[in-house]
Amino acid sequence: MVTGSADQTIKIWNLSNLSEKIKNRRLNIDLVKKIKKQAEEQTKEEWSISEVLNFMEKNEMDYYMPLKIPPQLNLFISKNDEWITWTNEGYFNASEKGMDFIYFHLNQGADKEAKAIPLKRLYDHFFRPDLVKLKLSGDEEAYQKAINGLDFKKALKNPPPTVTINTINTKNTNTIKDKIKISFNIKDEKGGIGLIRIYQEGKLIQTIGEGEIKRQSANLDTFIEQSKTDKMNKKSEKILMASLKPKGNVIKPKDMVGKTKIDSTQNREGEHSVEVELKAGSNNIAIEAFNKTNTVSSYRPSVNIQANIVKHKPRLYAIVAGVNNFNGKNVKALKYSENDAQAIKIATETKMKTIYADVNVSYLIGEDVTKDNILKAVQAIAKEARLEDTILFYISTHGRAIDGEFYLIPYNSKNGNDWIDFGNTFKAIQSIKSLNQIFVIDACESGKADDIVSAVYDSRASVLAKSSGVHMLLATTRGTSAFEHPNSNIKNGVFTYRILQALESPATDINGDKFISVKELATKLKEPQNNTDYQYPVIRNVGRDVELERVE
Repeated sequence: MVTGSADQTIKIWNLSNLSEKIKNRRLNIDLVKKIKKQAEEQTKEEWSISEVLNFMEKNEMDYYMPLKIPPQLNLFISKNDEWITWTNEGYFNASEKGMDFIYFHLNQGADKEAKAIPLKRLYDHFFRPDLVKLKLSGDEEAYQKAINGLDFKKALKNPPPTVTINTINTKNTNTIKDKIKISFNIKDEKGGIGLIRIYQEGKLIQTIGEGEIKRQSANLDTFIEQSKTDKMNKKSEKILMASLKPKGNVIKPKDMVGKTKIDSTQNREGEHSVEVELKAGSNNIAIEAFNKTNTVSSYRPSVNIQANIVKHKPRLYAIVAGVNNFNGKNVKALKYSENDAQAIKIATETKMKTIYADVNVSYLIGEDVTKDNILKAVQAIAKEARLEDTILFYISTHGRAIDGEFYLIPYNSKNGNDWIDFGNTFKAIQSIKSLNQIFVIDACESGKADDIVSAVYDSRASVLAKSSGVHMLLATTRGTSAFEHPNSNIKNGVFTYRILQALESPATDINGDKFISVKELATKLKEPQNNTDYQYPVIRNVGRDVELERVE
């Protein structure tokens, strides 16, 4: 049902489950107690609750709580055609200036003036077109799981700070320098100041402060798919384990020391500054700051810098790793992971040379696959890579999700503290200045890596990413196995084999522009194949597409 009111607000109501709500109404116990007391005073006898209810029913008195049906969605359209639509919890979608019309009324108490908090202040967390769409679909259970209890009322208890960029007075500026200093001001709005993050072209380039982002609403990119496969895989894996060869479960080492959880971050209020390296052309620099609990971030102001400097040809830097055997007793040997890495190395060096001016591969195989060696490879690339370059990280090994973290198992797996923490690896690679980055993980439970990435790049990140791209190609959903290929003539893991096949096929060039891009590859990986009964890849494409090879 749709209703309209004099304030130009349109409300959308879901009446499909009204009978269920009526059936589940709560007893108005306060009213029942009141009637019970009155009856006992008049009759001088004690009444049971059932007698009171019978009495109320005979006298046509409703003993249920009044039924409240909140609207599914609210829509406001201004006279100049700006619009905003929002859920009761505060999640919204809007035109460019639509959110300027909505404020939250914050009561300060009887002796204080109420505050009007603009919706823009909560933009980073509550601008969620995906959640608005989910709410409108009527799947209330999925919507409530996705928001995980966080609404605007809870967010305003610890509101995010306000960020103002001070360096440049206009929205655009020109420079002939390859670096620029950006100064900005952080104002505490009584929610404290947590992590401060700086983005260039939508890619995170710097974080100020220590702590972890604790976003309380899920990302819809993989949320619904993950929910379905979680249920399905519990049944199918038991059947398929007998005939297929999973990469296997790995026992958590007793000596593994978990991460120290930081409950809050204390950054200072006032002036801050950062130096940002520029690429030729436009550079959009944006800054956000979280509240002290790192649950809600500020509106993200930005500035555009036009750099009139030399334009560099893009190069590719890759880390390719695979390991079959491990020195830990509790880690099962793999058959094809080193084959996987070798095949990806060859494909990278041959096919991607058709796109990039130079291709540099750091190749780690067998005993060389260690946390230290991967970190050294990342550090070496960081010294050479430029903003225009692309980074590829590929690994085939065991994967294990433990205590909310995702670990890749290295050759030296005896000591759990030598395991490769993907969260730390992701942060290290993100610190490389290159704006285009691709992560490919062929490992069990690799879908857990998507949860880690989503703390940085949420469902709306592609709207903000201008000329940067961060892409995740993960073998399977969290909590499930990645399999080695069941055909004994194919010496690869299922996921890697599908990548190799897609790169060989001209049909992967979906738009027919004579290039295969990472988004086209991702589309092919998501297509139903003979393996989808037991292995579902998790794909996240944020921002700009990246070309991988030229199709002859």
